[in-house]
Amino acid sequence: MRELTAREPAQRSDRVARVSRVSLFAPLRRLRRSLFGGSKH
Repeated sequence: MRELTAREPAQRSDRVARVSRVSLFAPLRRLRRSLFGGSKH
């Protein structure tokens, strides 16, 4: 039981890190598209 409780926080931290990275890269991609799209047009 102790092993499961010790592994749970590690998995949660990994999930949060992945979500945080996606949330940060998502707006960057949108800005790049808007910048490149505006320069091309």
